[in-house]
This record gives sequence, C-alpha cells and structure tokens, in this order.
Amino acid sequence: MRKTFYLSSLCLGLSLFSISSYADVTAQNGFYIDVNGGYSGLFSPRQPTNLINATPVGTYKVTNTTWSSSFGYQWALDSFSTTGWELGYSQDGKATYTGSGSVGDTGSLKLSASSIDMLATFNTMWSNGFNVFIKGGVAWQWQKANLDGPLSINGVSRSTDSFTNKHFAPMAEMGLGYMVTNNLNVYTSVSGIFGDSENNWAFSNAGTDYNNPFAVYRFRIGLSYLF
Repeated sequence: MRKTFYLSSLCLGLSLFSISSYADVTAQNGFYIDVNGGYSGLFSPRQPTNLINATPVGTYKVTNTTWSSSFGYQWALDSFSTTGWELGYSQDGKATYTGSGSVGDTGSLKLSASSIDMLATFNTMWSNGFNVFIKGGVAWQWQKANLDGPLSINGVSRSTDSFTNKHFAPMAEMGLGYMVTNNLNVYTSVSGIFGDSENNWAFSNAGTDYNNPFAVYRFRIGLSYLF
C-alpha cells in the first residue's frame, strides 16, 4: 500500500508536467492555508510482540491514512522565490499488534500518533507554474498507547494499560507542485518526524518498548491557497 501510494504521488507529479503553462505566475506576500492527505506509518517494530523458540507469533500492522491542515505566511524574496513560516496539526500513522492466541497472550496493543508542526519554509518556482519546496522545523508529537491485556511483549506479560507520551522532535518535508493560479498550488510531498525508530522489542524488559513516540513517515497530496 505504501509503495502504491508513493508511485501514485510520483505519477501525479510527472503528470503535472503535461499541463499547459500558466502565464505570469510570480511570488507574492500573504497568508495561506494548506490541506492534504495520504499515507502514513510509524517506525515501530516490524515484527510481532512475542517470540516462541525464536519464531515470531501474533500479528502486526503498521499503516494508516494521514491528513493535516495548516496556515502560514510567506514573504517574496524575488519574483519566483518565497520564505515563510507554517503552523499545522497532523493526524499520522497507527500500529496494531495482537497476541499469539496462546493462554496468557490474547490481548492487543494499539499505537496512534499526532503532532503540531512548526516549520520554516522555502519555495522556488518557474514562470510556467511548476515549483519545488522544502520545509524544516520541529514537531510537538504525541503518541497514545492502548494495551488491552494480557499481552506478552518480548516474553514479559503486560496487563491492560493506556497512556499518552509527548516530546519535541525534528521534522522535514520536501515536495513538487504546480501553480494552477497565482493563489492555488497543487502538490505532492514526502515528510517525516525523526522520533524513535526501533526494529524489535529488545527494550521490553526495561519497560521502554513503547513509551516514547516513534518516528513517522508521510506521503501526501495537497492543496495550498494564498489569500
């Protein structure tokens, strides 16, 4: 699914080059709003929570749709470049793990992530309306964990639990767009929040296996409107 969406976004970007040019596109000062949606996921462990004789048991799924909305302000540096700031809310990936079904391991663990993104922006465009942009800054990220026990995580039996943890993490985004008009930009982008990225449940015994928000990846298609 992730590859399918990524390829679809790439095809959208390439198809923009077949659109006829929009004349007289120039950089402008002003406030804008942005909405987008697509595919997202967490860099949580890509394996079930439990091992029996070195064989993974149970199931897992680390996928989800994603969406965000934001507003910002941009300043024209010249006729075809802008810089600015942006503040937005994002609903990101989810991860679900279920037990093996054996006695004492019949529960599930569900993780979900959201963030408030604070970014600096830079955009450069051409007279035909095509543009590329980069964004960078920090995300105030929070991850909610709902554990419906009993569930064995790396050999440690866990009971029912629910909590939310938060932290600041760096994030970055880059994308390709097309200015349909001087005010409306259609784009595709890839972005990520650089939180924790665990490959397994090695820290289960220390109780830190799902206590910190995981890194997030996003593939999106969106619209930006300049007032």
